[in-house]
Amino acid sequence: MKTSLLLLSAAFILSASPLRAKTEDMAVIVSGRAQEAIGAYKVGSSLYIDAKRVGALYGGQIYWYPVSGRIQLSLRG
Repeated sequence: MKTSLLLLSAAFILSASPLRAKTEDMAVIVSGRAQEAIGAYKVGSSLYIDAKRVGALYGGQIYWYPVSGRIQLSLRG
């Protein structure tokens, strides 16, 4: 019972983290041309953008491995 409660609490905290992250607009340049600004999450002093968005912007593919919790981003070239 304690283990399931601990796992449930950890899952809630991890899922709520993006809600507390601040968002900022980030300029995007693809092949030397400015694109529409996208929202980036600021955590501490680092900016993070959605992996799906990166794949769409740069012609890449995203692979999600739910068991290990990993994401693989493959870009052409």
